[in-house]
Amino acid sequence: MLSIDEMEEMAHMLADQFHLKDKWGRQVSNQKQHEHKVFRDLVCPCCNKRKCGIYATERKDNYLVGCFSPNCILIKPVTLSTAINKWGDDYVKKVWKKKTGWIDYKTAYNFKPIKNRIPRGKSSKTKEDTFRSQMESKSIRQESKTLMEIQKMHDEKFKTFKHQTPKTPEEKRQEVMDEWFDDLMRYFNVETIEKLPRLIKTHGLPSPEELKRKKD
Repeated sequence: MLSIDEMEEMAHMLADQFHLKDKWGRQVSNQKQHEHKVFRDLVCPCCNKRKCGIYATERKDNYLVGCFSPNCILIKPVTLSTAINKWGDDYVKKVWKKKTGWIDYKTAYNFKPIKNRIPRGKSSKTKEDTFRSQMESKSIRQESKTLMEIQKMHDEKFKTFKHQTPKTPEEKRQEVMDEWFDDLMRYFNVETIEKLPRLIKTHGLPSPEELKRKKD
């Protein structure tokens, strides 16, 4: 941020552009307000009347540019920075930017905006990136599956308190088949259903009475 003295210098430059003249026609100003120079009777850049003024604020931390014509939009003052950016000539703007440290990155660093950053066509990912993404995806799926199982167990806990819907004939048949296979696995003393065909072929299919006696 510029000091008030540096701003006074810039205010003087802008006042020269607004046709600063004293009553003797000189481009000087010896008048002061709040201990700093004030520039009066300038040509307003908005209404073209010689009623514009540039003066320091009461806090002595900035300069304001305003017009004393009641119908001018500059009746509401603007800061020195705003006035320079709007109405200053190229030289005044250049000096202001240099003093404030403003940098035009487009010209200073040959800045060019990025267009179509994502390449079209074949992906540029490596095999390592693909493997990592697959493992991460698999981990996420496994975690989601675990959460679903926990939710299912939680739902089953309160299932007995809900109204039970009647079973369909297909569900009843499936229930009978499941119970029959359980009895066969218990009869042959095996833990997997894949071993049943070989045992049935070797020892034959047990009768319902034998299954019931083994169950009891």
